[in-house]
Amino acid sequence: MKTLLSITVSILYTANCVATVRTVSNAVGQPAQYTTIQPAITASSPGDTVYVMGSGTQYTSITLDRPITLIGAGYAPPVPAFGTNIYTVYIYAAGAGSRVIGVEIPYIFYLYGNNVTVERCRIEQLQLNAGTSNNVIRHCYLNYVDLGYPLSIMVSNNLISANYGYMINSSSSSVIITNNIFMGTSGYALSTISNALITNNIFWGSTPVQPTVTNCTFNKNITFLTSN
Repeated sequence: MKTLLSITVSILYTANCVATVRTVSNAVGQPAQYTTIQPAITASSPGDTVYVMGSGTQYTSITLDRPITLIGAGYAPPVPAFGTNIYTVYIYAAGAGSRVIGVEIPYIFYLYGNNVTVERCRIEQLQLNAGTSNNVIRHCYLNYVDLGYPLSIMVSNNLISANYGYMINSSSSSVIITNNIFMGTSGYALSTISNALITNNIFWGSTPVQPTVTNCTFNKNITFLTSN
């Protein structure tokens, strides 16, 4: 009897711990629980997931004020499918621990929280805040990245390209920039970066070396068509 009671309690506890998935779509003929993203976030508890369907209509700006997972349909799915395009995303301290996956942000992604993972996104401008820590940016297509002098961050396996294609503002030795491809047109891939570990990157047409990049550890990088 005691064993059966323990099993029953465990099952009930597990059921209560299952995260809720909420769906969002603003496309005609593509039903979902919500037509805009923010109400779905507001209805969510920490650990829940908000799935935003692809659409030919851009979604309005959102704020993640709790730790949830936001999943889009990707930024460049095969035609005729649409990606998930969100104008601006804000993650503040209360959104620490969130994940953002598979969305396009054509304006600015303000990342002011800690322990956030951003992956498989296309971001025009990524703006972090001073003192943030343990964020991970990976498998993304980025244009301009302002690290904002974080305590720590991992930037890995990204394509950093388009109009600018560069990264600025870091002084921590706990900043790791690894396995990225820089293909900028500005001439410089990095600016005002010091004490970082920069390893296994490809710098194509934009040099990682300039006077404002100091005391960094460069290891196993490749440069091609750069000025130095």
